[in-house]
Amino acid sequence: MDPKTKCVLVLTFLAVYSSYDLVSASRGDGSGFQKRCLSSCFALNCSTPDRIEVFHSNQPLFEHWLQWSCQDECRYTCMWETVEAFHRLGEKTPQFHGKWPFKRIFGVQEPASAFFSVLNFLPHAILLRRFRRKINSSTRMYRVWCLYGIVSMNTWLWSTVFHTRDFDWTEKMDYFCAFSIVTYSLMAFILRLCGPNWNWTSNAACVACLAMFVNHIYRMAFVKFDYGYNMTLNVAVGAANSLCWIAWIIWHWNTKPHVKNALISVLLLNGTILLELLDFPPLLWSFDSHSLWHLSTAPIHWFWYKFITADCLDLQADLQAENKKKLV
Repeated sequence: MDPKTKCVLVLTFLAVYSSYDLVSASRGDGSGFQKRCLSSCFALNCSTPDRIEVFHSNQPLFEHWLQWSCQDECRYTCMWETVEAFHRLGEKTPQFHGKWPFKRIFGVQEPASAFFSVLNFLPHAILLRRFRRKINSSTRMYRVWCLYGIVSMNTWLWSTVFHTRDFDWTEKMDYFCAFSIVTYSLMAFILRLCGPNWNWTSNAACVACLAMFVNHIYRMAFVKFDYGYNMTLNVAVGAANSLCWIAWIIWHWNTKPHVKNALISVLLLNGTILLELLDFPPLLWSFDSHSLWHLSTAPIHWFWYKFITADCLDLQADLQAENKKKLV
């Protein structure tokens, strides 16, 4: 189960909190100091082709590769000048467009979150390979979990890209891919629940999940990019996923010892989301609550892969026993 799955009560609060935060917490970019700084910087550095050429000739290579434009550089410079101005007046660190200020490293906009996203990508890459070596490809859930690993890696890849450079399209890809793993995790549960024989009921449920995903992406991409709606839907699907797995785990607690790893994974993942409630200015201008959430989720994937590997071995043993009975 992926860190994007969430518990009901905590995340319902988080959905409201986050939606409010994105809209209202922009004292920095709304301040007169910031606006005057930007106006002056644009005029001095970005107003003519010659000045833009001078900017590019002095730009560090990494920032050029990551497409920091003259206007982007002005926004970054003025952001920190505004932060210093707020501090001189005894004010708290402001947010800009609903986000805390971060010190970039080698052009990477949010270095801690980007690095910790890589730390979430790697367990999937490593553990999926181990899973494929241990599990026979004829096992019923083999392809389901292989695709789960691929969807998860894609999710964390785009999380890394988005935290490296925050563009409109990288933000959309991060949000869309995050919902893809939330949706797919629910589909995987449905297929696991249906037992050895997938039927029209399980297929219909999966088609409904896919339809929900496509509708969500269409609405976010072409109707309105609504942060509150996106968070609410992620909360609802993630909560349903978590509750379904917990119910399944309890049902099989006495017959399948390996479900303990699934429970550890689900509880830890839902617990780590509490970090998102600790909204504070980044420590060392790098480590905010969101980046620490990414860090905390990275080790949890090992418990989940331990569970799905043991569960597939269990299914494999059941299949072999059935085949022996047929031969007899």
